[in-house]
Amino acid sequence: MTSNDDATSQGGGAIPSAESIKNLVDQAERMGTQVLADGNFNQAETVFKELLSVDGTNAIALNGFGLIAIARDEVPSAELFFRDAVRSAPDWAEPHSHLGAIYIKQGRHRRAIRELNKALANAPDDIDVHYLLASAYQQTNMLPAQEKHLREILLREPTHGSANNDLGCIEILRGNASEAEKLLRVAIKSKAPKSSASKNLANVLLMKGDAVGAEAIFSDILKEDQKDIEALIGHASANRRLNDLEAALLSAKRALSLAPDNVAALNLAGTIYRELGDYDNASKQLSAALAINSKDSSALANLGMLKLLKGDWADAWPLYESRLQAQDFKNPWGGFNLPTWRGEDLNGKRILVLSEQGYGDSIQFARFIPKVHKRGAEVAFAAQPELTRLFDGQIGGATVLDMANPTQHKFDFCTLLMSLPGTLQINDPAQVDGTPYLTAKAMNDAMAQRLAPLSGLKVGINWQGNTAHKEDRKRSIPMDALGALTSIPGISWINLNFSNAVDVPDHFIDVSDVINDFADSASLINALDLVITVDTATLHLAGALGAPCWGLLPFVPDWRWGLDSEKTSWYDSVRLFRQDALNDWSTAIDKAAGELSTFAANGGA
Repeated sequence: MTSNDDATSQGGGAIPSAESIKNLVDQAERMGTQVLADGNFNQAETVFKELLSVDGTNAIALNGFGLIAIARDEVPSAELFFRDAVRSAPDWAEPHSHLGAIYIKQGRHRRAIRELNKALANAPDDIDVHYLLASAYQQTNMLPAQEKHLREILLREPTHGSANNDLGCIEILRGNASEAEKLLRVAIKSKAPKSSASKNLANVLLMKGDAVGAEAIFSDILKEDQKDIEALIGHASANRRLNDLEAALLSAKRALSLAPDNVAALNLAGTIYRELGDYDNASKQLSAALAINSKDSSALANLGMLKLLKGDWADAWPLYESRLQAQDFKNPWGGFNLPTWRGEDLNGKRILVLSEQGYGDSIQFARFIPKVHKRGAEVAFAAQPELTRLFDGQIGGATVLDMANPTQHKFDFCTLLMSLPGTLQINDPAQVDGTPYLTAKAMNDAMAQRLAPLSGLKVGINWQGNTAHKEDRKRSIPMDALGALTSIPGISWINLNFSNAVDVPDHFIDVSDVINDFADSASLINALDLVITVDTATLHLAGALGAPCWGLLPFVPDWRWGLDSEKTSWYDSVRLFRQDALNDWSTAIDKAAGELSTFAANGGA
């Protein structure tokens, strides 16, 4: 018997040994892999063909042919090659991951997840596989699974750009702006697509109220690419927050010149036109957005608020309900397993009314709760903790609940507070009764002692809203613009700004240290001769109490104040002083100062 080395074929040629065949295959695998990596697809194809002629099921060659097919955009062929490679080497992660990537692009997400999990079983530390799995889970709205794989990546590579960017986006969805900012700043420093991470960071800064920082980032992006639609929209949004409406409108128009059917740009342009006082163009832009996407919640809500501003309440309320689906709507309650009240018979029923938005909104709309009770319902009203003592016993027919756990009792229906006028068909401002509906408790001793020695008229003033409010720049007034008011003699000025860490002028009486909630604020306001305030909860509280109050409003006010009257149907005791021009407080303040001089001269009469 002869050895393999001496063996000959029937044709007389030498038969290669198993070892030499293995060496040949190994060499071909290395060569094919290298030339493929070098991008020499023709040479790689030649090598892999020779390799398959020797080993017809060689997984490296089959995988290589799949990669060549991908490079040539021959995806169906690539899928077949990768499938063959998987059959030949089921424990090799790479072809599984390539199949997973193909399936993601094709929208076959279940198949993608199955193949990628097989890849991960054989390569548990492979960052690329983790990222592909995260992408597949993202596209199936399985955010916890997506987050798990992104965090696995960061355990292995903390500066991974795309993982930090995607986790930042998840934190944005959760409303965790600070955590999102940290992740996105890491992403920007890495090799992640800079524009995407930068835009995400700019949007986070907008969430946090840093419009200046957001505007700077969007401006930098636009220096690199003047046709970046998302950056143009972001730039417009940032400038709108900065109250630079001309710059905002210019960016929105540029976005629309590049993408006329962009619903976000149309909605934003409509909002900017409204704030410029151009209501016809505002309506056109918002209507154009809805012609493209009739279900766009932001455009629906904005058109609703425009109609409310113009007094067209009947058409506005159904549109205004879309605020609940808008991206920036904040619902502190989460979801309830209760039917929403839409006007059904309430006799013998129990209904839960949930406060929403700001303190002023709760004060303003609480007036409608007794109308619900008159329909035969037992009503519970869940209000913010700062308001419960004020409301307790004063909202006719309603029990005021602690906001922390409003569902501890059984209810038949629930509704958000600001949905009530629409459901109750309050379709005209004339239907609103402006008589007072709240009363103040007696002042506490500390507050009474603070006010007792004051001479002249006691006038409370609030010149700033909550700085976290996205519209605050247009409603708040710089202290140095108030000189015509605050220099009038014969007046003791009492600070009513309790929500911000502000410098209170020396000649203002500051009682914030003895104010614990809105019940205390009501007691203070009730003891004053007059309240002068910008559009904050202070205005609503004074009006609900029937206290004399002057409201200072921007050129385009919030919808509830209408367009031009000095009076408001909401509060009989409130008088409105409006800007005559955008961003110009001088006329309104001068007018209020003239009236105040007369008021003071007449001893408050």
